[in-house]
Amino acid sequence: MPEELPVHWDINNNADRMVDKSAAWAIPLIISGGIYALLWLIAWVDPKQRLQEMASKFHQLKLMMVASFTLLIFLILYNAARNEIADGSTWIMMFQGILFAVLGNFFQSLKPNYFIGIRTPWTLEFEWIWRKTHKVFGWVWIIGGLAILALPFLLPDTAQGISGTFTLVVLVGMPYLYSFILWKCGNKKAKGHIGKNSSDLNNNML
Repeated sequence: MPEELPVHWDINNNADRMVDKSAAWAIPLIISGGIYALLWLIAWVDPKQRLQEMASKFHQLKLMMVASFTLLIFLILYNAARNEIADGSTWIMMFQGILFAVLGNFFQSLKPNYFIGIRTPWTLEFEWIWRKTHKVFGWVWIIGGLAILALPFLLPDTAQGISGTFTLVVLVGMPYLYSFILWKCGNKKAKGHIGKNSSDLNNNML
């Protein structure tokens, strides 16, 4: 390996942060081990124990997260060893797309919890909004993740900017708006139903 290895890239795909190669062995251990420890911890502190109720699905999610990050790290180190370090941000973007797609695949099996999934005030308050939001945006995240994965090959010069905008608006902003709309529509239907029942009651009394 070269004496220094890249660990961060700027928007122009240039390595702007380097570490000594003697520290390279610790990077997979710290990141992958830290992710596993974090996922174990949030399941342990989950006040409603919803993540533990997912049993094998949650274990699959932990395995997928740890394996994905470990693979990404070793791919970057492998490229660095071959002095091919200029495409680091492309690897990261491709990994981001895979991560979104895999998480979207898990969305429908996620139970309401405070740590993983689309956590808005309305999804956390109403289980039917959680289920419907995750059912719809599970597919959106899968398709969006595959689109991000393809961007470096289809639009190499503008891929990073498009990916950032798409992630912010479609994969993050729209689920928040969608869950709010479900809540508003649900409230209107509930009020209309209550009003109708009250009207029927008054007519019967008359």
